[in-house]
Amino acid sequence: MSDTPQVRAVLMGLDPDAIQHFRPILKGAEIREITASLESLSSPMDPAPALIVCSPGSSGISPFEMAQLLRMNHPGSIILLIFKDSMGEFDRRGFVKNGASDAFLLPQESELLRETLTDVIAGLGIGAMKLKPVKVIDLSGDVALDFDTYLYFPINDKRIQFSKGGEAMGQSRIDNLKAHNFSTLLVPKSQIDKFYAYSAKTLKALLNGDGISETERQERARESVCELLKGVYQIKGSGGFSEGQELVASCREIVKALVSSQPGGREFIERLGAIMGGQDSSYSHLANVAAYATLFAVGLGMKDVQELAMAALFHDVGLQGLSPRLQEAAEVQLTPEELALYETHPMLSVKIMQEKRFPVSDKVHKIIMQHHECFNGSGFPKKISGSQICMEARILAVADRFDELTVVQTGRALMSPFEAINKLRQEAARDPGRMTLDPVVLNKVVALFPQ
Repeated sequence: MSDTPQVRAVLMGLDPDAIQHFRPILKGAEIREITASLESLSSPMDPAPALIVCSPGSSGISPFEMAQLLRMNHPGSIILLIFKDSMGEFDRRGFVKNGASDAFLLPQESELLRETLTDVIAGLGIGAMKLKPVKVIDLSGDVALDFDTYLYFPINDKRIQFSKGGEAMGQSRIDNLKAHNFSTLLVPKSQIDKFYAYSAKTLKALLNGDGISETERQERARESVCELLKGVYQIKGSGGFSEGQELVASCREIVKALVSSQPGGREFIERLGAIMGGQDSSYSHLANVAAYATLFAVGLGMKDVQELAMAALFHDVGLQGLSPRLQEAAEVQLTPEELALYETHPMLSVKIMQEKRFPVSDKVHKIIMQHHECFNGSGFPKKISGSQICMEARILAVADRFDELTVVQTGRALMSPFEAINKLRQEAARDPGRMTLDPVVLNKVVALFPQ
């Protein structure tokens, strides 16, 4: 039997940096590099590639024509169009209508492209087994599960099988997971429908009768945020008011799902634990921070949290337009020039919302502008301090840091909700002169935890 990979991927019109970026993701596929030209687009490739990643670049060929020719000649291929820094001509819906499977704007959607390629490769059977996170709170120890589960140890980047399909976990094992801060297990993507069927059947009474598991609820929230950001980049130029109105209406639906009755005691802890434990990604980050900020604000007695939740969903939109390094590196790793650019992202977020004519209040803009201001005046972009920072922005700043501490990251031990918020409080108490978060907000959030 030949060792030659059976899955072929074609990279068409990509620059050398992009090709080097994609090679590790496409490991296991036979990769062919082709220049984008009318001749290469007009001729069917033999054998037909499973995946075509194509960039119009400087070819001078219309991306609509490119999509049409590729689809006509390769009806069974997955066709992804890549654009760099060209928001004005980016029309995802138009490209898909003309034959592309999807289209991505870089660097804004670098993360989404990586995830899509990883899913494609796994679906073609040459990548590592694709695992999807599910929440431990959704599982019952007494019911046999017809799907496998895996446990991820971020401290040493190891995954081990936790249970096999056909067996019950036992409540003691579930309690042990919670005691060690494991709020998430992993299920093979090929078996995720079995998990959803299980949760719909067994969790209706537990989840207020709606039959939706916490896993599915958060997956929907993440997908909604992903579609929200896609919509931001889909609106061309300054956009029309109706397009911005439509996008904000979708955003309000997400906000409506986030806002719930005031939690307290054990319910508050369980809700935090249910949100925690996801993998680090910008989409999950926006969804998580919006959920945490809403939860903290309601717990602190704030009556109207709609504007805070809306600001949380949009607070890092401006960051998406910066280079992947600026998005991913810690602030201490950035050069002074890079840091100055990074510190513009609150203003960029507001600028994008204004250019796209999103019908949101000035208060939403203010919260976004101030979410990186520090209580001691060392923040950005205006270096205001204390009560000059609106309360919603102070809560959003706590939620932002809380998510940084509790997201699952390779090489870092898991942290419980109380450990995370207490760590933030201890940091503030240890050096009051360098206090970045509002100590009153921190103390009030800590007081929400049952003693």
